[in-house]
This record gives sequence, structure tokens and C-alpha cells, in this order.
Amino acid sequence: MSWSEVWMIMPMVWLALGGMAVLVVDAFVRREGHAHLTLTSLLFLGLAAGAVFSRLGAGAATDVAVFGGALRADQFANYFNLVVVGIAILSILTGSVYFGRERKPIPEFFPLVLFATVGMMVLASATDLVTLFLGLETMSIALYILAAIQRHSIFS
Repeated sequence: MSWSEVWMIMPMVWLALGGMAVLVVDAFVRREGHAHLTLTSLLFLGLAAGAVFSRLGAGAATDVAVFGGALRADQFANYFNLVVVGIAILSILTGSVYFGRERKPIPEFFPLVLFATVGMMVLASATDLVTLFLGLETMSIALYILAAIQRHSIFS
């Protein structure tokens, strides 16, 4: 695998690293509230969006198969990666406001959104059923946990 192939999966790499970074920041930086987690999540979502935009630039390859054809970085994947990152940004911002208003700090929300976004990006780029299943499972496990994150609320 060459560096050009690694560059094609950089949005997913940034988000996976971002999910782990948010977990580490939460473990070692104890502050009141969760603004630092929101900013860390938005930073890595911005890096992922920047990596997708760099693939759209002039002279960039428009259709590249990576990992032996398991993933494809084409215009379809780029479009849906940008849509998914945009929705994740809105989810992080909305969740931050909601948990601040409810005064219930749930720091697990932020890495789970990032990991679910990685799964969605894998789904958008998958070319075979095994990769499709991997993306679906990555996304669905994080979304199952997010659906039950406030299990004591009647609105959940």
C-alpha cells in the first residue's frame, strides 16, 4: 500500500483518531462541562472534511481503489463523506447544547458519534460485502449505544 492510498482513506483515519483522542482527553482533562470534548470532536471532523476537500482538488485522482479494491475513493464516496461529516458536525453541536441544557454530562456521546461517522464513511466507500458489513457493524454498534445513552428517560 502506497501513501497515495493512505491519503485516500485519511478522512476515516482522522475520525478514528479523533474518537480515540476524545476518549483520552476525557480521561485526563477533568473540567466542568464538555466544551473541550465538543471542540476536540469538531477539530477532527474539520480535519476529515479538509481531507475530503483535498481529494476534490484539481489534479486529484477521481476514482481510486484502496485495500485491494475493498474501498473506492470516487466522487460518490466523496459526496456522501461530506454529507456524513456535515451531519456529524450538526449532531455534535446539537448534542452539546442539549446535554448542557439538561445538565447531564455524557462524555461518551462525542466519540460514539465519531465512530458511527467512520462506519458511515466505510459504507459509502465499500465495494464488496465484507467491507459493507464492517462499515454497517461499526456504525450500528455506536448507534445502538447512542440510542440507549439515556435509558432512564421516557423520551429515549
